[in-house]
Amino acid sequence: MEAPRLNLDVFYHIVPFLGTYEALHTSLICREAYRIVTPKFIETVVFPLPWLRMPGARRSPLASRETYEGFRAYMLASEPERLGHLRYLDLGEDAFCTDFGSDSMDQIDDSEFDFGLAALLVDVIQNATGLRRLSIAHAEAVFDEVPALADAIADLPQLEEVRFHHADMLALGVLSRMRSRPRKVEFHLMEFYDFQTHARWWGEYAAGRDRFLHNFTETLEVLELSGGADIIEALEPGTVWRGVHELKVMKGDVVNLQTLARVFPNLRRLDLESPCSDDPTPENQWRKLDCVHSAFPLPLQQRIRYLDMYCPIELFPSHGASVRDDTVVLLQHTKPVILACRASAEMFLCVAQAAPTVRFLRADAAPGWSPKFPHNGAVPRVTEADAHAALVSMPDVSCLALY
Repeated sequence: MEAPRLNLDVFYHIVPFLGTYEALHTSLICREAYRIVTPKFIETVVFPLPWLRMPGARRSPLASRETYEGFRAYMLASEPERLGHLRYLDLGEDAFCTDFGSDSMDQIDDSEFDFGLAALLVDVIQNATGLRRLSIAHAEAVFDEVPALADAIADLPQLEEVRFHHADMLALGVLSRMRSRPRKVEFHLMEFYDFQTHARWWGEYAAGRDRFLHNFTETLEVLELSGGADIIEALEPGTVWRGVHELKVMKGDVVNLQTLARVFPNLRRLDLESPCSDDPTPENQWRKLDCVHSAFPLPLQQRIRYLDMYCPIELFPSHGASVRDDTVVLLQHTKPVILACRASAEMFLCVAQAAPTVRFLRADAAPGWSPKFPHNGAVPRVTEADAHAALVSMPDVSCLALY
């Protein structure tokens, strides 16, 4: 009796819905399944391997030489076929962790890492010329321990997305000599802290020695920067990235919107988690700006279709009047059609007073919400009655969502 054969038409439709782990097991059914499914589970490789964390896993999820040697041997066994399927490599936070250490939140992280294991990936990356996305959590430590890996990454020809976290001047150097011209870059500068003086700073870079994305001015479209936008003025005072349409800035010192408007003139989406200076942007400086997310009232001077203010006024009790006034001015200038905010009677009154253009309102954490972290001053809880009373003065709002 002839053995049953796979219905390949159906099988090809099933494969895109398989996760990496399911694809790996499915490939073991038969030779035809292996041939079809192999590109699926090789396409995205994430360390630490997710199936090592599943219940019943026989091997530890901790990084080990055995794991990396096995991956290297498998990828190089049928070169270049398997290497040609690799599109995304993610070396996550625990990719090189050999001891998780203490879980206590109030102690210094005492986890142990072996970044030398990255040396086993050099051959793989050198030959994975189809790699499109690369993410490294401890980029600076990896490049310091394995310079050959930095050289291999810099020589890749087709990277479209690059994520370097815990990065510093070595990671900057990799970006500066990169053959690829990625469309998206996430660059998180290392944060340093002095326990004696409690001083906090980001990055160790120097003008003239280090460069910042100067070779991506024609291709970069999305930038996420953690550690402060001052690195741009420090290293690239005259550079302009006209292709960037999405920008996110986190942590760091006070951000100057005029500087951001000059170096990123064609933004459509702006996300700021850092405080801004009071210097307003010139009116209509960002003509294409459509969506703004901010934790603080920004000195913007043009209309914005979608405005998300995700920090409530009540969290600034010592500057309540000032923040409230800045919020009113922001709403008056931006005239948003879609508004997302934290629910509070105070915020609702600001919207009713200054933003008659709002047609869609999303209010988070209402009713009955109050912050769970320490603050200076009492924060009144928003009741359902408070919300409805404030919203009565906004009759033009056609869609309301309370979360």
